[in-house]
Amino acid sequence: MPSMEAVARAIRRVGRPEGHAAFGFILLSIFLDVLALGVVIPVLAPLVQFFQRGDVAAAAGVLALFGSTYAATTFLGSPFLGVLSDSVGRRPVLLIGLFALGFDYLAMGFAPNLACLFTGRVVAGLAGATGVVAGAYIADTTSDKDRARAYAWAGAIWGFGFIAGTALGGWLGRYSVRAPFWCAAGLTILGAIYGAAVLPESLARERRTAFRLSRANPLGSLALLRERPELAKLAVLSRPRRRRPDRCWTVTRVLV
Repeated sequence: MPSMEAVARAIRRVGRPEGHAAFGFILLSIFLDVLALGVVIPVLAPLVQFFQRGDVAAAAGVLALFGSTYAATTFLGSPFLGVLSDSVGRRPVLLIGLFALGFDYLAMGFAPNLACLFTGRVVAGLAGATGVVAGAYIADTTSDKDRARAYAWAGAIWGFGFIAGTALGGWLGRYSVRAPFWCAAGLTILGAIYGAAVLPESLARERRTAFRLSRANPLGSLALLRERPELAKLAVLSRPRRRRPDRCWTVTRVLV
C-alpha cells in the first residue's frame, strides 16, 4: 500500500498547478463512495435477517434483491449523472451526490423496516454513481501525459477504500449493526463539506452541452465501441498461452 508521502508526491505531479486540493478531493470523493459501500457489507446481512425475524432463507432472498437493485440503479444512474455534469458542470453533481449519499446512509441507519432500507439502497445506488463524474473531472484537469497516472491513482484509491470500508464495517458491527451506516454518513457528509470549500469547477461554460435524456442511455457505450474499433479491441482482451477450447476470456471495463 502506498505511503501518504507517496500519495502527496503523486498529487503534486498530477493535475494543474492550482488544482492540488481539487485533485485531492476527487481522490477523496472516490474513496468515500466506495468506503460507504464497503462499510455496510458486513452488517447488511444481519440487519436484514433481524427484519426477517431470523429467517435466514428469506433474508438471503432479500439480500439478492438488494444487490441486484443497487447494481441496476448504479448502471442507470452513471450515464445520467455523466450527461448532467456535461450540462451543469462537474462540481454541483459531485457535491450534491456526496451530500445525498451521506444523508441517505444516515436515514438507512435509522430505517425501521425493510421498505425504508430498500429505498435507501436505491438512493445509494444512484448517488454512488458519481464515480463517472469524478473520472470526467480528472479528464478535464489533466494533460494527456499525466492522465493515465491520475486514473491509476484513482483506481488505487478505489481499492483501498473498499478494503478499509469492509474492515471498518466489521469492526463497528461488533458494537451495533447500525453503527457502520452512521459512520459512513458522517464521513461522507464531512467530505462533501470539505469539497464545497476546495473544489473549483473544471468544465468551462463554453464546453458544456445541452442536457438530452437520449444521451443518458446506459447502452450508448456499445455504439461508441462500434464506431471506434480500437476501443472494442481493448474492451475484450484474450491472452491464451496456447489454443485450447476452454480458453478464458477476460472482460475489462474501459474508461473513456
